[in-house]
Amino acid sequence: MFIEIGKKIKQLRNAKGISQEFLSKYLKMPIKALIRIESGEEYPPIEMIPVIADYFEVTTDEIMCMEQFDHEDKIREYAEKFQ
Repeated sequence: MFIEIGKKIKQLRNAKGISQEFLSKYLKMPIKALIRIESGEEYPPIEMIPVIADYFEVTTDEIMCMEQFDHEDKIREYAEKFQ
């Protein structure tokens, strides 16, 4: 299962009506990095997850798309793939 953090960030950004340029400046990251994150080419640095969640007034779980894991076994399966 693929976690679509970038897609979630893009949805939240569009819902708030802000540009990629504005968000990249707020997050103090190059706009090219934000574009790569939103396109799914890479994930944001882990330390940015709480900052992004705070900005959009959502939980870190929501940013990390944890709602797609409806069972503990699926979380374990996903984690094992990256060990």
